[in-house]
Amino acid sequence: MTPYLIFIADSDDVAQATLALLRAEGMTPVWRRFGQVEALAEALSEIDRGHTILCDHDSRYFDSEDVLAAVREAATPVPVIVQVRRAHLPDAVALMRAGAHDIIEKRDGVRLAEAIRHAQSEAVSDTDLDDLALAVFNSAREAIMVSDADNRILVVNEGFTSTTGYSQEEVIGKSPSIARSSVVLPAPTRPVTTVKLPPGIRALTRSTPRVLPGW
Repeated sequence: MTPYLIFIADSDDVAQATLALLRAEGMTPVWRRFGQVEALAEALSEIDRGHTILCDHDSRYFDSEDVLAAVREAATPVPVIVQVRRAHLPDAVALMRAGAHDIIEKRDGVRLAEAIRHAQSEAVSDTDLDDLALAVFNSAREAIMVSDADNRILVVNEGFTSTTGYSQEEVIGKSPSIARSSVVLPAPTRPVTTVKLPPGIRALTRSTPRVLPGW
């Protein structure tokens, strides 16, 4: 599998030094570089989970924790590997707490290649899980609704429509209590399953229900 790398570094020379180490480990990545956190933040909406971000901790122009904060704010499920000149435990702990996937010394090409491969395998597994969750959501006879952090319905499945009589258009943006207070179901009843998404997850489109990363 071809690695897709996003370098956050001051120059292409920094990226090329890392690429040389990865090629020695048999990897031939497709890559691009951002030199500013602001540019990365603008591009994050187009970067999918098949990418891995490599952040140069020794940059003169940005802070690694700012990069991690931008990724968190965008709710983008892309792993961030922070490259350091020398690993120091307090710094590593702080970066991991800020959301870093791994902390790796720049000279350690073997460990970096392993970390990238591991991130790729996780991305594939998550995609398979999303496909399975979407299939269950669409085919389940039980009524399932998804609500956001404000307790507003984002999407419902066909089981919800057939059980309650409400169309998706009628309930989007409403409170989940609409399924309990407005509908009397014959015994035995089938419960309505409510899935609440964490803050930062964008609403699903009404026309094309899909499972978001992080399920």
